[in-house]
Amino acid sequence: MDNDRLNQLFNEARSQAPKASFDQTKDRFINSIHSGGATTSTSFFNTKLFKTILMMTSSIVVIGISLFIWNKAPNETNVTNNRSLAVENQSVEKVKSIQPHEIKINEKQQLIEPEKITTPVIFVNTASLVAPPKEENLPVPKTPRQVTSKTVEEAYVFPVLTPEEIEENAIQKRGMLKKLAKMEKKAYAFIPSGTYTVKEDKSISVHAFYMQTAEVSVREYKTFLFDLLIQDRKEEFLKAKPDQQQWVVKMGAYAQPLTDHYFSHVAYHDYPINNISREGALMYCKWLNQELLKSGFLKKNESISDVRLPTTYEWMYAASGSSKAAPYPWGGPYIRNSKGCYLANFKPGKDTSLTCDVWNKLKGVDSDDSLFHFVQTMDDARLPKNNNNPYSDDGGLYTVKVFSYNPNDFGLYCMSGNVAEMVYDASFTTPAAKGGSWLSPMQELQINAEATHKGETNGMIDVGFRVVISYLDEKSKAFQPVGMTKVKNSLWVDQGEVTNFQYGEYLKSLAKQHGKTSRSYLSQLPDTTVWTQHLNYNAPYEKLYLRHPAYQEYPVVGVSYEQAVAFCQWKTNFLKNHYTQHPNEAHPNNFRYRLPSKQEWESMANIGYAEKTQKELESKYKDQPKANFKRDHKDFVSNPSGNDADVTAPVKSYWPNAYDIYNLQGNVAEMISTKGIAKGGGWIHTEQELDLQKDFNYQQPECWLGFRTVLEISNAK
Repeated sequence: MDNDRLNQLFNEARSQAPKASFDQTKDRFINSIHSGGATTSTSFFNTKLFKTILMMTSSIVVIGISLFIWNKAPNETNVTNNRSLAVENQSVEKVKSIQPHEIKINEKQQLIEPEKITTPVIFVNTASLVAPPKEENLPVPKTPRQVTSKTVEEAYVFPVLTPEEIEENAIQKRGMLKKLAKMEKKAYAFIPSGTYTVKEDKSISVHAFYMQTAEVSVREYKTFLFDLLIQDRKEEFLKAKPDQQQWVVKMGAYAQPLTDHYFSHVAYHDYPINNISREGALMYCKWLNQELLKSGFLKKNESISDVRLPTTYEWMYAASGSSKAAPYPWGGPYIRNSKGCYLANFKPGKDTSLTCDVWNKLKGVDSDDSLFHFVQTMDDARLPKNNNNPYSDDGGLYTVKVFSYNPNDFGLYCMSGNVAEMVYDASFTTPAAKGGSWLSPMQELQINAEATHKGETNGMIDVGFRVVISYLDEKSKAFQPVGMTKVKNSLWVDQGEVTNFQYGEYLKSLAKQHGKTSRSYLSQLPDTTVWTQHLNYNAPYEKLYLRHPAYQEYPVVGVSYEQAVAFCQWKTNFLKNHYTQHPNEAHPNNFRYRLPSKQEWESMANIGYAEKTQKELESKYKDQPKANFKRDHKDFVSNPSGNDADVTAPVKSYWPNAYDIYNLQGNVAEMISTKGIAKGGGWIHTEQELDLQKDFNYQQPECWLGFRTVLEISNAK
């Protein structure tokens, strides 16, 4: 209704005469009070009016509450979603140790947890705990969301280690490296050279090597993972961490306690690592090798072969011990000993005899005790004597500690059973596993049994690994190429870039053999005019840099890719001729010098500094330049150092890395086996450009481009 209509109604009301005077209305009101109430009709009217008002009020209240709830509903939904996201985020697998007081275990879980986790133990029939539950009882898996590796890294909640945990990890790491450096007998067994009969008509010869006496444990692998975190190598951490969900995937929902605690609780520290990819195992081997070189535990000029996975034949030979014809590592043809005890952790099937008196009796339990009818396995689970569990009769309900059962003649534990162990074929190309596991039938435990898990590289609950290291005999140990350092068993590398002096010896040899006017000599001369492009005053370098004695230990530049390859070939022939004339000198049978591959170069460069050098660079030399790169005037003023260079610097300037290799970054960029690509950057590049992953392209000789050689040793005769 508009304002004009309202004004009209008010004016009409004012113009109407009142139907009763004020005095008359007053008298009626007073009389009604004295009479005690209104008439019947008036009372009825008032009651109806009250009900109407009450209903309207109630309706308004109900509508108001409904609107309030309606408006709040989206927020509640958001809260619910946020809570779900939080739970999902919290459920991401954490590798950091779980404290005992944080663990809540229900009755079903206790039977597949070590006794150390919780007490008292609840006794029930466990046949269903390790056997996969019926299909209808399994939860329906959700379709996984397609994510990139970057998304996974962003979503994963990385453990945050406390200072105490970092120190504890460092102590454990040092202990592991000391054992490796000294080849302690308890940790590494020496396997001598010998032969092994694979089949009646086939025997193999195996060179001596060292083998870890037990499978890699959870504690050892966790030390490796935590060290990756400490070094901020998160991408490698994500690749190497175990996939603990495999417990539930393989065994069903009742294996959830193993998913939750196997890798995180201290009770499992001495159990074999499993659920890791083959890539993770190889990363562990590489980490052990590199950290040993950085540790300083090796003596000066002492070397060690690569830490690696064994070949199938190496594993079979080591498993056989001194009993070359026995089917099992313990030497006999039987799976039990004289006391009726199984000699390995496998899947024996349903067996109600339980005659082993080593593990099946609870100490201090009399025949009239209710516990007399229970047995305690090697993994601290208590089971009824008469149970139908197909896994427990050998003393283990699942995996057991890595030093369980008796070792073979070489001192190796659990070569058969517990977890199948990763191996390679002789060519190191085809992955497989040997030895069988706690899930395997008896036949897979035999040494000559067909390898399992062929071609599989993902983590599995029944596969682990142990490492081997090739043995270096005295002749091999004595071989020490001049000016080179060993980076792995078959590869040596120049400590510095090829110098003007070394390249000069090559030119002298060509001149002596072919003459200075020959095409063979002239085609190998470096281009001394390469300085023109980057130096205004270049005359001294053009005339003196290659041949003057003052520059003998500087890197040769102005060399083409073809000239570098020819230098490598000459060096190979020169050394072979030397050993022909001096056959009593220690030397390999087959070798060649060449340029390093991109992967080899990056692997050498990525190792970083030794621990002692790193500490000095962070303290005593923290203001000094660590490489020869392009610096402006301010850098020279604020960092006065004898290592500062106008152009290139001597090849052994600055600090070597853990391999004792100099100038992999800066000084001169280095050619690799791929023509047109160099690595490391040179004196004309900025510090930001000296990225180890960066490729520097070239098309011709340059004043910032040089090379270094590697010596590859082959087993071929």
